[in-house]
Amino acid sequence: MLKKLFISACLLMLLPVNAWAISNTYTFNHTGNNWNVVHGAWNFGFDGQLSGKWTDNGKWFKNISGSFVSGNRTINVNSGWLKSNGKGKLNIDFKRGNKTYWGTVNFKDKGWYGGLYDNYVTHTDLKLWGGVDLQCKKGNGRSCGSKWVGLDLHGPKLVEVPEPATLALMGIGLLGLGFTRRNNSASK
Repeated sequence: MLKKLFISACLLMLLPVNAWAISNTYTFNHTGNNWNVVHGAWNFGFDGQLSGKWTDNGKWFKNISGSFVSGNRTINVNSGWLKSNGKGKLNIDFKRGNKTYWGTVNFKDKGWYGGLYDNYVTHTDLKLWGGVDLQCKKGNGRSCGSKWVGLDLHGPKLVEVPEPATLALMGIGLLGLGFTRRNNSASK
């Protein structure tokens, strides 16, 4: 009886504890498409990545960070969140010459702007269009106004990395199964 209980516990430990507690990284490549661009005050394409974690049964992609690179420009994504319906915010900043720009890019849900933009975020890819009035500060600390830019993102998931706790439980489960098999072989 105790042996069966031990085997059952080991098998249960092989199951993922929280399938949605998974870190995702989405990649963006501008080459050959009209996506992954900044437009408005400036127009340029970029390559980059966004990383974060899916939580709350896959409804929220949170703790987002990353960067987008175009030539000598790097847009830093410092924080943010996205929902599976396409709503969300990304806090960004970047330098251009002696000026620093920062702001929060807002993304609306699926079908906004007359249905023209079909924003979504899934576990396999994302497609977003948003905009921001970037605030500007010169190197001497003086304000230099604001500039509106749009940010278009479309990219696939790059990597799925399970939580360390899930890996530990799976390892314990495998060790338990190996131990049980070894004991069964020794008793025969």
